Amino acid sequence: MSMQALLLLLLAFVSVYLGWVCAALAMPRHWAALGRASADPPAIFLRILAVVCCAASLGFCLARDAAGFGVLTWVCLNSVGAWLGVGTATGLVSTARARDAERPQG
Repeated sequence: MSMQALLLLLLAFVSVYLGWVCAALAMPRHWAALGRASADPPAIFLRILAVVCCAASLGFCLARDAAGFGVLTWVCLNSVGAWLGVGTATGLVSTARARDAERPQG
């Protein structure tokens, strides 16, 4: 595997992961886990950013492997990126719950 192919694969993975994290943060529950409970998430912006990141990932995959195998690579990266994005959002929520449990009441 050439360095260029490896770089394109890494860029595709990072962009699809960021896309799924942005999609998760567009939900008020996950946005509140960041400590921004008083403000609503910029949902439209985050959703558009998620679509742009996933589209960029598809572009990187197509540049790396052409149409035949590039789409398959993109679908597989979407699966992995979605799982890791869900794990990140779940970690944020559980960390926020633990942080709220440690706060003194009153």
